[in-house]
Amino acid sequence: MKLSAAAFIALASVAWAGGSACAMNSEPVAAADCVVEGGEKLPPETGGAAAICAAIKDALKSEAGTIQVRVDVKSNAWLVARIERDGIALPDQNMAVSDGKLGKGSIERFARAIAQAVATAG
Repeated sequence: MKLSAAAFIALASVAWAGGSACAMNSEPVAAADCVVEGGEKLPPETGGAAAICAAIKDALKSEAGTIQVRVDVKSNAWLVARIERDGIALPDQNMAVSDGKLGKGSIERFARAIAQAVATAG
């Protein structure tokens, strides 16, 4: 099968345009680093330190840059996050549950608050 020059150019143009569209549509992704200290104080139903970092990384997925989050677990009802974005320290984020222990929902709200702090700072 022999293609005419015009058909070859048309096919090459479609292939080239399709390949570049993927690169242009990629979303920013944060290089988020998360450390949890004192995770043994967390109630088991929270999922522990790994669940906190997973929730934070998920909440930060639409942010760009290098983001470091250090979460200190003060008690089974109190978390403090220290955040840096591209080497700049952001205000600490605190979460305390006064009517019980931390749960999965409160961890997710904490992660969204961290993402909001990062978004408004950058």
